[in-house]
Amino acid sequence: MFYFLALLILTTSWWLPWWSCGLFSFFAGLGCKSHKGALGVGFLGVFVPWFMVIYYLDLKAYGRIAEQLAALFSLPSSSAMMLMTSALGGIVGAVCSEAGYLWRNK
Repeated sequence: MFYFLALLILTTSWWLPWWSCGLFSFFAGLGCKSHKGALGVGFLGVFVPWFMVIYYLDLKAYGRIAEQLAALFSLPSSSAMMLMTSALGGIVGAVCSEAGYLWRNK
């Protein structure tokens, strides 16, 4: 389930809005068998692809965008900005995946 969710988010994150990861995570949560599994699939299934996309875009921009955003939010480095953004997406994925799991088991 993790690989399917990660591949789906990695391929669609270029043209769909950011909240579409929550929708995909919800449907992934429908297929999970436990709370921990739903949380893990949702978090890692969004965190990993988002980090890959952010890292790729940062490389394309020679690190300027992440550095400017890190300075805007008073973060110590651009890496912290990339990790914080990916973690936020992971939290959205985990909550939506858990909601899908709970929807199936109500």
